[in-house]
Amino acid sequence: MRPKYSILDLACGKGGDLPKWQKQDIGHYVGVDIAYGSICDAIQRYNGNERNRQGCQFPARWCAGNFVSPNFFTELERVEPGIRFDAV
Repeated sequence: MRPKYSILDLACGKGGDLPKWQKQDIGHYVGVDIAYGSICDAIQRYNGNERNRQGCQFPARWCAGNFVSPNFFTELERVEPGIRFDAV
């Protein structure tokens, strides 16, 4: 993967893959999960916690929602106009 890629992580859960993305030197990350509690846990992991005190160095956005909903990507575009992803 090239540095600074933009990533859309569908069903990101509690952010268990964030260390992997940190090592890849990505440029932008959007995490989506249907479970609001999992998004809250992922945000804590992103910001840093007891296991990962530094947190992540890439910019990120978070969304608790159902990505199979017919309106999901329309809503995502409204929040982040013009956003495009290199990997999903």
